[in-house]
Amino acid sequence: MSRFLRDNGSIITLLGAGIIIGSSATVIYYKLTRNIPREIAELAVKLERLCQDVNELKRMLEDASQSKKRRSGYYSVHQSSGEDDDEFEEAFDDTFDER
Repeated sequence: MSRFLRDNGSIITLLGAGIIIGSSATVIYYKLTRNIPREIAELAVKLERLCQDVNELKRMLEDASQSKKRRSGYYSVHQSSGEDDDEFEEAFDDTFDER
């Protein structure tokens, strides 16, 4: 038996190392791939929620545009930075100062 181990020791060592490396790779592969179907299902649920949110936002925008069309004559005035207003006010004041 000792002569068999001496003659074939390197082959037996390589065979053992191959078995250990192969089983380790199998375990790692299993751990990495077992979560993929669950993660895909979670992503599908999140994607569905995003689609619902987008559709809801589109509906809200359509409702808002419809309500704006119904309120013709109503305009919202937003305050500007002030530079254009200053020029307008100066021109307005100059017009009445000349009279």
